[in-house]
Amino acid sequence: MKGIRSKLWTGMMLLVILMLLLLWLFQIVFLEQFYKGIQLNRIIDRSEVLTMALAEPDGLAIDSEMLEKLETFAFKNNLNLEVVDQRGDSVIQITSGSEQQSPAGFRKSIRELASRSLKGEIVNTVIEHPRFKNQFWVLAMPIMNDTIKGSLILSGPIEPVEETASILKQQLVYITGILLVAAFVLAFVISRHFSKPLFEISKAAKAMSKGDFSVRIKTNRNDEIGQLANDINEMGKSLGKVDELRKELVANISHELRTPLSLIKGYAETIKDVTGENPEKRQKQLGIIIDESDRLAVLIRDVLDLSQLESGAVSMDSRCFDLTSKVQDISQRFKAIAGDKGIAIVTDIESQTMVYSDEKKTEQVLYNLIGNALIHSKTSPEIMIKATQEDHHIKVEIIDSGIGIPVEELSYIWDRFYKSTDSKSDQAQGTGLGLAIVKRIFEAQGIRYGVESEPGKGTTFWFELKKCTS
Repeated sequence: MKGIRSKLWTGMMLLVILMLLLLWLFQIVFLEQFYKGIQLNRIIDRSEVLTMALAEPDGLAIDSEMLEKLETFAFKNNLNLEVVDQRGDSVIQITSGSEQQSPAGFRKSIRELASRSLKGEIVNTVIEHPRFKNQFWVLAMPIMNDTIKGSLILSGPIEPVEETASILKQQLVYITGILLVAAFVLAFVISRHFSKPLFEISKAAKAMSKGDFSVRIKTNRNDEIGQLANDINEMGKSLGKVDELRKELVANISHELRTPLSLIKGYAETIKDVTGENPEKRQKQLGIIIDESDRLAVLIRDVLDLSQLESGAVSMDSRCFDLTSKVQDISQRFKAIAGDKGIAIVTDIESQTMVYSDEKKTEQVLYNLIGNALIHSKTSPEIMIKATQEDHHIKVEIIDSGIGIPVEELSYIWDRFYKSTDSKSDQAQGTGLGLAIVKRIFEAQGIRYGVESEPGKGTTFWFELKKCTS
């Protein structure tokens, strides 16, 4: 980023200087060549038209109208004009105001050029005046149709362009000075205009690298730099959210770990110092230590699972499998726990319902949703696992008639470590990561899912799996 303003300014100044150099080059150095080339080509083109108009089958077309055309052409272009017949005798002779006295040698040179044109040659040359030493341009063109009828001879001094070039130089000096000053100011303004937001972006990026994700770049630009600033702002928002989630994750994990670790330590010390000789108390306290250790293991497993799912490190292995046997197997695992709570687990699914999904992740989803239903179904007589055949998919529902979820909490239940109000007071209830893991699994496979609940009437979690077509 260092020096970008000076680089922009230098680049624009070099461009202006290059343009000025080209202007001087073409206006001064090549001016004479351009002028001569354009002027002579224009006269030659007009002369060809005149020679065609002068040629007649019987001779030369000389009348008052033609004479007027020739005079106008000669005076407008500051030329001496002469028309000679096929014998070389002068028929028309028109001199311009710039005519200088021509010695015999000079006229002889022109006559020799005219004789060459009477042989069918177009003569275009430059000769020097023997007295005044200035150059004259001479054009001799044959007048002909089927045969040569005569020759059109044009001559005139080559107008020097030095005086014009001198005037242009003076003008270009002023123009160059004005342009350099204007370019200096304009280059500074433009370089500042482009570099300022880049400095702001750099400043914001440095602040974000130090952990300040609240910094924002103010911009109203609609170009690429403005888009970059907006992208940096969006990145700041995203990093801020990630940072908040990180802090929340650390705080939640710390909170979740504190209780079981305190219990494990407390009961271990009690066993060591107090109840070591009392088998009954020792067994009870060791049981608590084992339960809390299991709870820590579950929490660590869930944190690892969620982290892998959120990072995209877990790839889904979708294939066809029998959902019916999977549901029956999982429900069988929960029957003992559910029976202790007085809850029946009922399944409503057709035999050999084949679906296309990741079998292990689907098992994890069912395990988490059924376990979640058991936690929140203190008053529910049963939990139903239902699978319904639809057009191109199987709709799976886990239904309980428990206490339900308040409407204001429905949008938060998929968040990590979120626990509903009915379970917050019970430290033994879950890890708060089950539904967050379920959500990530659904999103990774593009599975539609949702929840319907009404306080006092129960909750239904549902998701849709593709039918297996093979």
